[in-house]
Amino acid sequence: MASHVEAARATGQLLLQQFREQLRVSTVTPARDEGQPYVRTKGLVNWMNSTGPDAAGPIGQRLLGATYMAQGNQYGPEIPITYNKVCEEQNRRDRCIIAFCILLEIGLGHLIHHVQQEDIVDLLLPMTLKTLEEKFKWIDERNSVEYARRFNRAQWKYFPLTFTHMMNKNFPEERVFPICRKVEIGKGGQARVFQILVQEEYVDPKLQAMLSRDEHTWIQDNDFGPCFQLALKTFESAQYPYWANEKDAFHALRGNKGMIQCLGFYAILHSTPAEFSSSSQKSQFREMNILLEYGRFDLMRMFQYRLPPVNSPEVEGFWRSLIEVVDALKGIHNIRTQNGRYNGWHNDIKPENVIVVNGKYKLADPGFAKFQKILEENAPLPTIIAHGGTATYAAPERYARQSNARIPVSQSVDLWSVGCIFSMAATWVVLGYPGVSQFDHLRQRAISDIIQRSPSESNEPKIMEGDFFHDGLDVLHAVKDWHTYLRAAVRQTDHVTRKMLDFTEKYLLIKNRTMSAKELYLQLQKLLDECDKEEIPEGLESLMEALLELDEGAQSIPAFTSSHATASVLGSVPQKHPDKAISRLEVPGQLLKTASRYESLSKLSAARPPKVTANVHRTTDHEGGLTKVSEGEDQQHFGKRRPTSMPPHLASIQRMSTIKSVRTDDGRIPDPTNVIQAHEQLTSGTWFKKLSPKEDQFVKTYFGNRDIKFLVDNSTSMVQYWPEAVFLLETLVMMAKKSDKDGMDLYFTVPEQRSRNLSERPFKAALEGEKDESQFRRTMLGKHPRKALWAGTDMITPIRSIFDDFFNALDEQKKPKTKSKWPKKGSDGPKALTLLIFTNGIWQGMEDPDAINDYMEGLLKELEMRGLAKNDADRFVSIEFIQFGDDPTVTERLRALDDGMEFKGYQ
Repeated sequence: MASHVEAARATGQLLLQQFREQLRVSTVTPARDEGQPYVRTKGLVNWMNSTGPDAAGPIGQRLLGATYMAQGNQYGPEIPITYNKVCEEQNRRDRCIIAFCILLEIGLGHLIHHVQQEDIVDLLLPMTLKTLEEKFKWIDERNSVEYARRFNRAQWKYFPLTFTHMMNKNFPEERVFPICRKVEIGKGGQARVFQILVQEEYVDPKLQAMLSRDEHTWIQDNDFGPCFQLALKTFESAQYPYWANEKDAFHALRGNKGMIQCLGFYAILHSTPAEFSSSSQKSQFREMNILLEYGRFDLMRMFQYRLPPVNSPEVEGFWRSLIEVVDALKGIHNIRTQNGRYNGWHNDIKPENVIVVNGKYKLADPGFAKFQKILEENAPLPTIIAHGGTATYAAPERYARQSNARIPVSQSVDLWSVGCIFSMAATWVVLGYPGVSQFDHLRQRAISDIIQRSPSESNEPKIMEGDFFHDGLDVLHAVKDWHTYLRAAVRQTDHVTRKMLDFTEKYLLIKNRTMSAKELYLQLQKLLDECDKEEIPEGLESLMEALLELDEGAQSIPAFTSSHATASVLGSVPQKHPDKAISRLEVPGQLLKTASRYESLSKLSAARPPKVTANVHRTTDHEGGLTKVSEGEDQQHFGKRRPTSMPPHLASIQRMSTIKSVRTDDGRIPDPTNVIQAHEQLTSGTWFKKLSPKEDQFVKTYFGNRDIKFLVDNSTSMVQYWPEAVFLLETLVMMAKKSDKDGMDLYFTVPEQRSRNLSERPFKAALEGEKDESQFRRTMLGKHPRKALWAGTDMITPIRSIFDDFFNALDEQKKPKTKSKWPKKGSDGPKALTLLIFTNGIWQGMEDPDAINDYMEGLLKELEMRGLAKNDADRFVSIEFIQFGDDPTVTERLRALDDGMEFKGYQ
């Protein structure tokens, strides 16, 4: 009997060794430094269900029996769970075969029946450590913590993420991402760009359907098999505003086929151990990512890696492809959403942001894009104060010879940038990439000459050094001379480029650009349609066939003397002069592909299948599939500037949202009244004279028949802004008291400054139903924050408290014969609410200040569920953040909070 038991145990040990070997074979180790191994569970489960060479039942079944037998007589003659129950093919909800594999790995396979009973099943994994600890208490209370931790450490690699189309999720740092190759190809001031490989099985079928299967998107990797090649743009916590803005822009532009495709978003919450943190506790930071389709080249790289088109069909084909960028711009300038129409600005069009994807030119990197709702038809040309962008391709009105200017600009600034691209494209078509480099140096030299000729004593603002296409006011004369030079050098077979240069000078590189993107696209199509057509001479079919074969055999990326190959993904590589980062060709006569040659010449070879199709499944080694770009120089960006129109001691106040545009009876938008002017009018009595006999339209719009509540951030960080906050609050109360006849309420984010535990404090109104501005002033002075008593703001807690009272009061209002403080006395029904929040946005009482986004989205869902999410003109609830200070990170966070909700489908 003993020998039988020993033999069974020996068999069990052999099976366990085989399992560990199969687990090793099924584990993928990414070819990158920070990559976490992950298990291809499908193959592992198939192995568990296979019978093995001796055909003695499934391997998993034998492993299950051996695991329990190793425990002796603890479970009696019958094991407490069958293998069919572990696999649970009928009720997949209780399936726990992967959980069994995890237990086998950590030496606890005999607990699988307990684990299934505690609902630790495949469908619900991975679980948090806290949940595992609670469940393992019921299995083995004495060892529960140790067992839970061992299970937690092992579980994550069995559940690598599957990338889904337009995913938008936050993940813990333990989550494993099945990125088997990852190479950084660009790094800028806001983000880093990576080229990544993801095995096909971890790309959701719907996402696969969105992706092309060209030679650069779908590859057969030597080590990892069929993979999709994608782009990943990564932002650190401090760059949240840029991530949020780009995310909103991609949401707004998701129907624009001319834009690089955004495939999804995800964020990872990391923890810094206490020993590496400035505080005694773990600190958290967030890494934010945007997943994008991969583009092999940007336009500048194409200028470098492709020979210019030669014959007439090739030239026309190139220009027809390039003008599709204008079609994409047309979709940015005029956007339709479920919430209405918007004007848009790309604000950073340049060759590096025009990406070649599967032979098509697409716009990329809307990180500086801005959107403005269209409030009325036939309104004057919309304008914005533009931030960011690349100075080289920016319009002269954005530059304005003043580095600190904040000048409203129309959408035509994008058309200037398109003109710059056309100018460079024409240079490449005529002279090749050496001409592009010469043109760059020529503009720099012309601007240097202007600076040297400028009188030193002149009061006129001087232009900076650079390679702009303008002199600060108008197009450079050197650019026009260069275009004349190009016209004289155009090939005899080129019937397009001269006309494109003429069109660019006449409509794009001019001071007053009045053409819309829609009209521009139509005019460009007309220009190409009217160009002379020239077929390839008869009798050269064999030569064209040979040229096409040579082109298909030429290298996509040439060899370089430096160890760094180059690739581009989405124009985020911050290289102002890419030629400085590119090495010389290793072989002078190296064969390069010719732009648009395949598209034009393949028509002559329709009888044979194109070789690109045949090469889709070719094997690509990791050096050919993932190549690295050398770092270049940082781009020049226009910085954010502080507005200068407001008086100095109140310049730090910025209102972040509005209810709607205020208009006079004749439809005009009146000039805004700043805080100083309003206060003077109110205290002198002129305001009230102006209101009589009819309330001012502004006051009616913002305060008419609404309950007004003020929430003031009185944390320590607001000390320097407190006088301004008192002044502004007093002014607003004076303006609103004639409209809110039952008085206004005042709350503070830090009711008691003696305690730091803000979340446990009740948030009661410091003033309720008050109309006397002097009372507001006295209360504010009494709540003055003090540097000696530290207090940080958790902005979510007081807002939640206010709305809990609001919703409770509305619920009470629905009950018969029940009195409620909401609505107030004298009202026939619930009144609309306006909550004005005074803050500098430095919320030190929150681990993650950006959590306000999730709370606000939840609040909007609650309002929507209650039927209170009305349209813009009649919104029942309005929340406005008024920022003190000019911290750009805070400004962008609040702006993203305000604008982002509309793109999520909320009013």
